[in-house]
Amino acid sequence: MTWTFGNEKHGVKPIEEWKTWLQQENGGFVGEPMFEISGTNTQLKITYHSMFGEKVDKRWPVNARRTYRNYIGDYELKGYELRR
Repeated sequence: MTWTFGNEKHGVKPIEEWKTWLQQENGGFVGEPMFEISGTNTQLKITYHSMFGEKVDKRWPVNARRTYRNYIGDYELKGYELRR
């Protein structure tokens, strides 16, 4: 199966391109994968890792509290099988 995630505002991308926020000097979505998907086509386990982690109160070096508000909204997780 191929998986995509996203919305109109931030774009729909392959699920492996979505990363968690890494609190570092420049910040950015360069951390661990946001999703883990395992299982079969009939029984899946989807693990979601919080986009910003549990510490959005950190203000240095990059203020995640200001950034996370831009990502509030509805997103679609879509799985599809490529037919040959």
